[in-house]
Amino acid sequence: MILIDAVYINNSGGLVLLNYLIDTLESTNLKVYYLLDFRIKNKHSLIKKTNSTLYLQNNFIKRVFFYINNACNFKVILCFANIPPPFLVKNAKVYTYFHNMNYLTNQNNLSKKKNFIFKVKSTILSLHIPFSNYWIVQSSFVKQEMLLKFKNICAENILIMPFYPSLNNLKSINKEKYSFLYVSTAFPYKNHKRLIKAFCLFYDKYKIGKLTLTITNDFHELYNEIILLQKNGYPIINLKYQTSEQLALIYKKSQFFIFPSLIESFGLGVVEAMENNCIIIGPDLPWIKAICIPSLIFNPLSIESIALSFENAIYGKYNDTVSLTNNKINDIVNLFNNDND
Repeated sequence: MILIDAVYINNSGGLVLLNYLIDTLESTNLKVYYLLDFRIKNKHSLIKKTNSTLYLQNNFIKRVFFYINNACNFKVILCFANIPPPFLVKNAKVYTYFHNMNYLTNQNNLSKKKNFIFKVKSTILSLHIPFSNYWIVQSSFVKQEMLLKFKNICAENILIMPFYPSLNNLKSINKEKYSFLYVSTAFPYKNHKRLIKAFCLFYDKYKIGKLTLTITNDFHELYNEIILLQKNGYPIINLKYQTSEQLALIYKKSQFFIFPSLIESFGLGVVEAMENNCIIIGPDLPWIKAICIPSLIFNPLSIESIALSFENAIYGKYNDTVSLTNNKINDIVNLFNNDND
C-alpha cells in the first residue's frame, strides 16, 4: 500500500498540486492511504471508497502516533510537505516532496519572527533527513539550494520531477493588448507592493495597459490599497479567488504574465502562463531561469526596473519565452508502482 502523507497541506499551490496528485493516483489501480489535514476535508479531489483517508490536525505529536501505529502497513511513503517521517520506516521506500524555499533562505521579505520559526523548522528537517530515501523537487534550482543547505543529502537522491495540472482550455482566444497578469497570493516575498508601484509609475507616463491580480481580502492592507488605486483611476483589476476554469480563461486573454516573486521552488503560475501562450516577464533570479528563459527580466528589488519592463513590453522589445520544464507526473506514479510491487 502507498501512503500519501499530506497532513501539512491545506491551501495555496500545495493544495493545487495535492489535488492533481490525488486525481492521478485515483485514475490508477494503486491502493492508496491518504493522511490529510482536517481543514481540507471538503476541498480535496474525490477519493474512491476502495482507498483509505484519515484526517488529522497538522500536529507533530498526532503525526508521530500515526506512524507508530501504521508505518508497518506501507511499502511506499510520499511525504508531501517537506518533512520526512518522524523515524526510520525500514520496510518502506520513502520519498519526500520538498517545495518550501523558506526552509533554505531568509531572502523572502518575511518578518524576523517568521524567519526564526523557519530556521527552527529547518533544524528539525535536518534531523529527519536520514528518514527519507529520496527527495522530489520541481527544479534544478531547488536541488542546488538543498545541497548547499543540507550536507547530509546525496545529489543522486534528489530527483528533479516537476508535476502540475494543465490549465490550457484549448480554446483560441484573442489576447488583450497590453494586458499584464500576476496570479499569486500576497505573501511578502511575492513582491506585490513593488509591482503595483511600478505599474502605476508606468501608467502615469503612458496611460495604457491593465494589470490583473488575484488578491483576497485576507491580505487587508494590499487589498484596500488596490481599491484606493482603482478609485484614483488606475486600471488594476483584482479578481480575488478564481476557479481553475476561470483562471484558464484569464491566462488565455492576457498578453503578458509578470512574476516578480523574490523566491520560489517552482513558480506554478509561470508554467500555467506558458501553457496559455503568455509572454513571460520575470525577475533576474536563478529560480525562474531553471524553468524558462523569460522574454524580459528585471531587478525585482527596483521599482524603476520593473516599470521599465512594462515599457519594453508595450514597445515589443523582447524575445520569445522558452520553456525549460515538462510534466513528470507519470514518472512519479511509475516510481510508486514499481516500489509497490
